[in-house]
Amino acid sequence: MASFSSSSNPAVSTALSLAAQSSVLVSDVLEFSMLNTASFPVSFRQLADTILTQPSVNRSLAIIAFETLKDTSPLSVTVRATLGMMGHQFNIATVLMPDGRKTHIRADYYAVPPPGCSSRLSILMDDDYGRLTKDSQLLSRVAVPADPKEKRGAPTLGVLASLLKVADNRLGSFAYGLFGRNCFWMTDLLFYSVARRFSSVWLAEGAEVYPRGPLERFLRDGCGVLETAVACGTPDEAARFWARSVGTAVRGIQAFFTRDAADRFVMHDQELEEWVKEWDKEARRK
Repeated sequence: MASFSSSSNPAVSTALSLAAQSSVLVSDVLEFSMLNTASFPVSFRQLADTILTQPSVNRSLAIIAFETLKDTSPLSVTVRATLGMMGHQFNIATVLMPDGRKTHIRADYYAVPPPGCSSRLSILMDDDYGRLTKDSQLLSRVAVPADPKEKRGAPTLGVLASLLKVADNRLGSFAYGLFGRNCFWMTDLLFYSVARRFSSVWLAEGAEVYPRGPLERFLRDGCGVLETAVACGTPDEAARFWARSVGTAVRGIQAFFTRDAADRFVMHDQELEEWVKEWDKEARRK
């Protein structure tokens, strides 16, 4: 995992070496940026600003897969307390390098900033998918077709950076909450923003959509965010009904009592629409 420190001593060469071994995105694409010797994890804002402002960064690299995963580590307090029903969630974006190599970006949202990071919205990068996803379960995934010709129209590194800026704008200044803005909230909004904005790519012949039933219905506007997220992450229909009902009721109460507040809550589908619109504007800016 890209976890290393920078300083004005011989440790810098070690940091650069570790970066090169861990993430080709750090060593090659972000080669001339401050992130090449940064301490990881870094914030959403740091990565986004570096990608969008550094002239040497290849922003056209394709994002060929985007996923949501759930922590299943037996050491997790949440996993143990809920008998595995719940666990910290995070996103993985897979980037295709020009030479065909794949590398990965992990996006997390924590209640407190992780060690070494200034933000609760944090990024790790690694060429080794297994290291980034150890002790986790795949909940949802969209991926481009295997045929390189079909990668046209897929999201790019620059477009993903614009989405990370939107997430930071919308979540960075608000409190983390058990029933409010939390890791489930962030992963759903990132994943379903990517799914919605690039739905034609994921619906193309040969593209990978998992789990196919609920996600394909969402991509074809057949169901909403909450219903889809619950179907992807909840094991049986009784639990799904309970999760949908509670999720709708809680969000409805939040939306009613915060309707005039600066940090107002809105219903799930309205929020996704707002994220995608803001993402469109941010991406056009660049």
